[in-house]
Amino acid sequence: NAVGAAALARALGATLDEIAAGLGRFSAAFGRFERIPVGGKRILVLLIKNPAGANEAIRTLVDGGAPRIAVVALNDAIAHGRDVSWIWDVDFEPLLAGVDRIVATGDRAAELALRFKYGGLAEDAIEVEPNIERALDRGLELTEARGELVVLPTYTAMLALQRIVVARGLARPYWDRAA
Repeated sequence: NAVGAAALARALGATLDEIAAGLGRFSAAFGRFERIPVGGKRILVLLIKNPAGANEAIRTLVDGGAPRIAVVALNDAIAHGRDVSWIWDVDFEPLLAGVDRIVATGDRAAELALRFKYGGLAEDAIEVEPNIERALDRGLELTEARGELVVLPTYTAMLALQRIVVARGLARPYWDRAA
């Protein structure tokens, strides 16, 4: 998207300095490859809401070096549909090959854990914590100092996560991001 925007700006006559300045002012929307600092660590949030998006998030993570610890959150609220069978169409295996531990969370944490087990992740590397806030805390506890915790939430899990980080003073509400 950034390359496309830069190419269009250039075609419309913007200078390279103007383009660089514009890209420098960009900040991600909550959950869309957003990094949140927390106590000497970082949380990296990548929304996953369907197989195509999940596969792209996983490919991006693995290409940059698979994380050691990940929290994956799956809800089945009406906002994104009650059918979570799509998780079986996600190619989680490249991610699972590089992680030490995954914390499965959300309304359908048990189904995620089963998917990870069938994907080849050892049972003792999977923790099931349905409560998203406790799962986030567990993931941060497992993350080394100056490390990064990857969180892959579905849409309503992402909204729950956003409420948690706002309540803790780690981020501003998504509707209050201008400035």
